[in-house]
Amino acid sequence: MKTASASGACVLVVEDDSTIRDLVTQALGDEGYQALGAPDGAAALALLGRPGAPPPGAILLDLKMPGMDGHEFAARYRRLPGPPAPLIVFTAAGGLQAAMSAEQLGASGFVTKPFELDTLLAVVARTAGPAATAARPNGSLPVLSGWVKDDRRRHLQQLRAEVSRVQAALQRVQAETRRLAAVEATRRLTAAETKQVATVRRESEALRLELARFHDQFQRLRETGTAGRAQPGTTPSAGPSGPSGGSASPGMIL
Repeated sequence: MKTASASGACVLVVEDDSTIRDLVTQALGDEGYQALGAPDGAAALALLGRPGAPPPGAILLDLKMPGMDGHEFAARYRRLPGPPAPLIVFTAAGGLQAAMSAEQLGASGFVTKPFELDTLLAVVARTAGPAATAARPNGSLPVLSGWVKDDRRRHLQQLRAEVSRVQAALQRVQAETRRLAAVEATRRLTAAETKQVATVRRESEALRLELARFHDQFQRLRETGTAGRAQPGTTPSAGPSGPSGGSASPGMIL
């Protein structure tokens, strides 16, 4: 079954980049949604087909993924029995191209990368319903003490900004790698170009190690958030206003 949830309790994030997928599902969870993630279309269909799987109120769908991409997923998903949940296109394309892709796919909206978290949450709320009315599986809303949630949000903003920087650098390195490979396909590389190949490889490895470090930081942040959740029906205890220091400026993530 794929009957859409009127309450918007569940949001499925179909995104091949694990860092983005984890950050988005964590942010949605903090807002009160039941957020699930899948790395590609095939995994998303398998997840939706599991017995007892919660019906999604919206599906945030990356279009370019290895294996089954967003277009193929949408086509197969809509052939399943029952009314489909609304789709939100999640793409690195520019605004006009993203809007056209959403229209061609019959999606209810789109979010472009890099993105602001508040923008993404607003699009999800318009599509799946506000988080304040998103029921949890046990019928209760998560209760977080305000200072814990604000502190986690600040850390997520900082982490997104760092990941954005590394992702942009990786794109530059990958473009340079493709350029050098194209040159090597037509002639022998010069000494300077051969040296550049080695430099690019080292830089690529360093950037990927940075991404792995950010992923570890995110996992620790997720564990902290889980520990900070109060049991349903309890009153959060008064706590400090969070670590001292100014708030980080909102970051964007690729």
